[in-house]
Amino acid sequence: IIPGDARISIKKSLARSYGLIVIDAFNSDAIPVHLITSEAFELYLSKLAERGILAINITNKNLDLTRVINDVAAKLNLFCIFRYDSAMDSDEPETRGKFRSLWAVMVRNPADLGPLLRNNRWRILSPGEDPEPWTDDFSNILSVLKWF
Repeated sequence: IIPGDARISIKKSLARSYGLIVIDAFNSDAIPVHLITSEAFELYLSKLAERGILAINITNKNLDLTRVINDVAAKLNLFCIFRYDSAMDSDEPETRGKFRSLWAVMVRNPADLGPLLRNNRWRILSPGEDPEPWTDDFSNILSVLKWF
């Protein structure tokens, strides 16, 4: 576990040295946009092993980040699946301490997802007609705002 800003901390890591990278920074009202740009994902991929998995918690009360993540996956030729986990706290042991969350998982080759592909709780989004991933110089928060 390497705490800190993902883009700053991971730069110091060896190339292709991680089997799993988990980014979990999107559960508040504000989002660190610099962690979901094309340039950020190119950095993560440079540190990810060839058969490695990139998992991103994109839970947010006000923004739907699925299209942003799907667009960057399309640009970088990654396979991406999403899962909305609606399990809430209850007295059941398997859900105690658990909160709603939205996760994206990316890999270079779909076969690397193994059993996740057979789990019907994960879904694949078709890429948009003209994917426009966010970059360090461009993002559009209004385009992902949840209008209640």
